[in-house]
Amino acid sequence: MIDTRLKLVASSLHEPFPGWIDNLTGFTGLTVSILRGTLRTSITDVNCDVEVVPVDIVVNTLIVAAASLKKNS
Repeated sequence: MIDTRLKLVASSLHEPFPGWIDNLTGFTGLTVSILRGTLRTSITDVNCDVEVVPVDIVVNTLIVAAASLKKNS
């Protein structure tokens, strides 16, 4: 069964190198603000689960899916 829940895309796990990201918008910008100490408070839901997926895993999965579609057509 395919998991259709929303996931956040974050910096890379392995490729091109660990931690690589090309912008600081969205989730990555929020994370950097927290780590720098410029964002000290936020209104959040403490019961909310955040699922984060590294960008290189997302891209590699898309490449495999496209190759699979091309092979089957």
